[in-house]
Amino acid sequence: LRADWPKKDKPILEEADTIVIYADATSGHAGQWEFLDGLARKGVGMVFMHYAVHPSREIGEKYYRPWIGA
Repeated sequence: LRADWPKKDKPILEEADTIVIYADATSGHAGQWEFLDGLARKGVGMVFMHYAVHPSREIGEKYYRPWIGA
């Protein structure tokens, strides 16, 4: 994901098999949780690296745990 996402990246991400998120857990994709959740529910793999594995409690419970099987 780039700083200008999702404007330019949504079509690319909709075709992805896996998405790697290497970023701050909240600022880089804030407001896009529903979009990412829709992709995860379609079977797109989610990989979180570095600080991306430290979401807020609310985001972690609602999105991260189901995505990573925790």
